[in-house]
This record gives sequence, structure tokens and C-alpha cells, in this order.
Amino acid sequence: MSLAFASRYPFTSEAKALVAARSKLSYEEIDAAKERVRLALTAGELPLLKAELDAEMERQVFSYAGARVIVACLQSKYFRGRYAVAESKRAGKYMEREDDATLSRVAAELGMRFTRMGEKEAPYTMRFPDYLRFVPKDVKYKLVNKPLANGNVLLTRHEFLRVLEEGIRGRIEETFPSDVSGVPAELAKAAEEVRKALPKEEAFGGKVVMKEGEYPPCVTELITRLRSSENLPHSARWFLAVFLLNTGMTAEDVITLFRTAPDFDERTTRYQVEYIAKKEYTTPACVSVDSYGVCVAECRIGSPINFGKGRRRAAAAAEAAKEAGNAAKEASTETAKEGAKNG
Repeated sequence: MSLAFASRYPFTSEAKALVAARSKLSYEEIDAAKERVRLALTAGELPLLKAELDAEMERQVFSYAGARVIVACLQSKYFRGRYAVAESKRAGKYMEREDDATLSRVAAELGMRFTRMGEKEAPYTMRFPDYLRFVPKDVKYKLVNKPLANGNVLLTRHEFLRVLEEGIRGRIEETFPSDVSGVPAELAKAAEEVRKALPKEEAFGGKVVMKEGEYPPCVTELITRLRSSENLPHSARWFLAVFLLNTGMTAEDVITLFRTAPDFDERTTRYQVEYIAKKEYTTPACVSVDSYGVCVAECRIGSPINFGKGRRRAAAAAEAAKEAGNAAKEASTETAKEGAKNG
């Protein structure tokens, strides 16, 4: 068993065997697990070890085990997804340094097969059924956009590592404990402490200027997918950014919302969102949204930005009528008082 391998990839069978040999976590390991969850859910990423000392590597393995239980106790699909993304990104950073023998060990844990074809432009190949199991939800990774040879998908090293990373994300998200009724008291307490420490807006990922019930179905669906840490196609991201900016959200808040995406890139997202804000694009018509493949209902409102306008106008009219009624009542009271005084 390699402690270094288990600490870098704590979701593997080697790490599980190490954890199974112990009956419980130490208080120090539980504290490390709490910090691991906090960083994953707030910052969206986890640091690598600066020095691979045995004690630190072992703490990585056991803190991961505790963190999984803590996240499960939070009973939130969003938190499970966000945590899995942070762990997979951490593994991805380690895999960038690894040789093919180590990558083969990681791939085997996922049931993934690949072949190294040499130093070509696309040196890695995968059988397309395996590729379809793990492919990231990104248009550039669609099978129609990848070169094929004899039933094999050809990948660059970067693309291959990204597919591996997506496989890790899926493995982690799908294997959280489902029953937390028998969780040790110290871990249940740790979960409550983490829950109380999380920012109030963390479950959404940014400030909003409209109530969620006022969003059109297509936008609600996209936000839900982002909350579940799912990658959105470029056209969907563009539409969502335009819509949210048109409702009054700042570029910074839109960028924060996109941080939940597994492929989030700070520099690229910031450039694109700020460019959209600068150009002041108008929200596209429903027919265009349908062509992007994100229309989910027949609202018949012409453009998503029109959704809820009738209700908002009615509410504004009701509020105006209420204020007018209050003003008239006050005026009538004042008139009655004046009459009584003069009488």
C-alpha cells in the first residue's frame, strides 16, 4: 500500500483499506475534516500538501473519510456536488504531475480503460463506450467533436486528465453515505458546526435581485443545474449571464454564481461576463432560447425577461392603490378633525 497514493486519491480502495483498519477518527482528524469541508464549500478548492510527510499524508486520508460523512449529514445535493467538484479538482492537480503508471491506477479505480499511443498530438485513446460514461458535460467534449479511430476516442493529455477528473467527481458524488442515522455523535456535531458557519448565500452562489419564483422556467432550470455543480454549454452560460445582468445583477455576482461549475475558470469567466455587461446585450427572444436547447416550457411570453411582468405590474398597481387609499383615509381623518374643531 502506498500512503502517498492514498493521500492524493483518498477515494481509492487503498485509502479505504487504511481507514477500515481503524475504529474511529481522532479529534485532530475531525477538525481537519471540518476545515476540508469548509474550504471545499466556500472556496471551491482544496490545497495540495506542501510536504508529503507521513503524518500529513495520513491526516489527508482520514480527514477525507470524515469530510464525506459531514457533507452527507448536511443533506444537500448542492453541497454534495460542490464538495465532489473541489475534491476532483484537487485530484486533477495531482494527476498533472503523474506518470502513466499512476494514472492507470487511478483509471482502474473508476473502471476506465485507456491506451497510451506515443508522443502524438492526441496520445491517449479510450474506447468510446468508456468515454461516454465519463465525458464532461461540455460541448467541446461531445463525441461528434472528437476524432475517432477504430472505435477509440483520441485525446490530448489535458483532455484525458479532464475525463479522469470528471470520473472522480462522479465517483465521489455518487458514493456519499445515504443513511446518516448512525453517524458518530462527534461527526454529527461537526456537521452542525459546519452548517452554522457557512455563509447564508452559499447555497445559491451569489446575490440575486429577483425572487427565485420570478425567474422563467428556463432560467430556473439552468440555476438548478449550476447548483448541482453541472457544466452548462457555452450558449446556455451566455444566455444566463445576459438574462441575470438584465435583471440588475452585477457582473461580480454573476461570476460568483458560475463558480459552482466544474470547469469554472476565473479569468475566462470574468472576461466573458464583463464583456457581456459592457456590450449591454438584451435578453434573447424565446425562439432563440429554444434554439440553444434550454427552453423547457411553452411560456408564450416572447422573451424570458417578460416572465412575471404581469404579476409585478399587478402587485405595483395594488401597492399604489393601497397607498392612495391610505392617503385618502388620512385626508378624510384630517378633514373630520378640522370640522370638529371649527364646529
